[in-house]
Amino acid sequence: MGIIPGIIVGGPVALREPENFCALVAGTGIRGVEVCTGVFGAAGPTELSAFMDRWDRATAAHDLSIPSLNCSLLPNQRDDLRAIFRVAADRGIALVKVDVSPYDSREPYERLLKTAREHWTDLVPLAREFEVKAVAEVHPKIVCHSPSAMRRMLDGLPPDAVGAILDPGNMVVEGWEDMYEAVAILGPYLAHLHVKNGAWQRTPGKRPPWEPVATALDDGLVDWFEVCAELARVGFEGYGILEFLRENMDNREWIARDTQHLIAAAASAYGHVD
Repeated sequence: MGIIPGIIVGGPVALREPENFCALVAGTGIRGVEVCTGVFGAAGPTELSAFMDRWDRATAAHDLSIPSLNCSLLPNQRDDLRAIFRVAADRGIALVKVDVSPYDSREPYERLLKTAREHWTDLVPLAREFEVKAVAEVHPKIVCHSPSAMRRMLDGLPPDAVGAILDPGNMVVEGWEDMYEAVAILGPYLAHLHVKNGAWQRTPGKRPPWEPVATALDDGLVDWFEVCAELARVGFEGYGILEFLRENMDNREWIARDTQHLIAAAASAYGHVD
């Protein structure tokens, strides 16, 4: 199977128009859509099901799948997560991204990590009940801001119930680790992949004068041929979900270009294109 190109859909306009969005990405090489449900679980099961029914019809009309959901709920919001997990399970969606506590509260990191581990431990029974894996993303300004920090949070928990999203593009901003080591550190928790790239640019007058910026997939600090090679080495199989800034979400040329770069990198590593 290798790495299958997918795309995450976010932003109010795109989410309200699944038919238009799926028509936009069809034919670019994209084969799956990760749908952002936000905090939709709190809206109630009827609204959530209606929302997902539209996405089911839109993706099916363009021969696209929904491999994962992306919600903005923390693991201790279990009543709302239950609605998300139920919707995922009913549709055969295997992965649900769940948020992780930020570290901007200035609490000691070890205390934040302990709380996060407790919340993710308590999430295990819910994930197993619905046979859906809860996944956390390597992301700046949260407890698991690097592969090493992610492993500290998840270590010892059952990998069949919880896992990690490797996001090298986020690691450009914070938490960079050698890609061989990053993949090895995540080990059995490596469950999903988010795909983007970035670099740092100098902005005179700011303090500090450097800030991260998004780039095309072939034009940033992440070598996606290296990433795919390391993932192939450990036998990773699954979707690589492309992420775009909202202003580029409706740019078919941009989407097609990045998708083709991912396909080329995956083919180089896996020896075939799915």
